[in-house]
Order: sequence, then structure tokens, then C-alpha cells
Amino acid sequence: MIGLKSGMTVAHFEAAEIAREFARAEFRFHQVVPPRRSFELRVFLGEPDATATTSTSGNPHYIGSEFFYGVGPGGASPEENNDSRDPQQFASIELRLNVTDRLRRLLAIHPVGVLPLSLVAVDRRGGEIEDPGLSFESVSIVTS
Repeated sequence: MIGLKSGMTVAHFEAAEIAREFARAEFRFHQVVPPRRSFELRVFLGEPDATATTSTSGNPHYIGSEFFYGVGPGGASPEENNDSRDPQQFASIELRLNVTDRLRRLLAIHPVGVLPLSLVAVDRRGGEIEDPGLSFESVSIVTS
């Protein structure tokens, strides 16, 4: 499992190996464990030093955002008797982020080379969350 730290590079993709003819492109985050807190996860491809202050407007390396609504505080685990939350809240999921248009634009600029995938966690005020409490097994790009 990858325990995300904000600004972390979580994968590398070879631009030349990504299909150019696609109707849809998605980043798929596999076995995501829902976090306890809410935040925005900004996804950058080819910008390994991204932070909360990295521009998303007009930045070809900004691929998109996913918003998490945390399961909230409670016991240390859903198995604890004092935790009133539904255990389903903690079930791992596959998260799909549609990146079709932004990936096309980025690949037009960077047709070859290694593209690091960096993730930045941001609170509702735009401040970076160093440890958002998000974990997942892996990430992939799927085109069709």
C-alpha cells in the first residue's frame, strides 16, 4: 500500500507507451482506502515538484482533481465496538479520474519521456495537507 504524503511522486509513465488514439483516458487508483478527513487531491503529470501553490490554471501538467469527503473521526478501526460508523465506509474502492482532454494536451507537448505522477492534498482553504491519511495499492492509466 502507498501511504500518500502530499507532493509525493507515486508512479512514472513513459509518454511514448500511452496510446495516442483514445476516446477516453482515466487514471485509476486501485484499492483506495477512504480517508478520515476531507480534501482535494490535485493530480499532476510531468511536474514532480508540485505543491499546493503550483498553478492549476493553464498548467498543462495539471491533469485534474478528485475530492474526498472523509469518513470522520472515530475509533482506531471500524471493528472497534465504540465506532458507530458503518464498516462499509472503510471498504477499499477503485477510483477513476477522467483525464481525457488534459492528457491529450499534455501528450501533444510531451510525446516522449518519463512523466512522473505527483499528488498534492489541499484543504478547503488551499493549504497543503502533508499527511492526508489516504492510501491505495497502485495507479494506472487506462485508455479506450
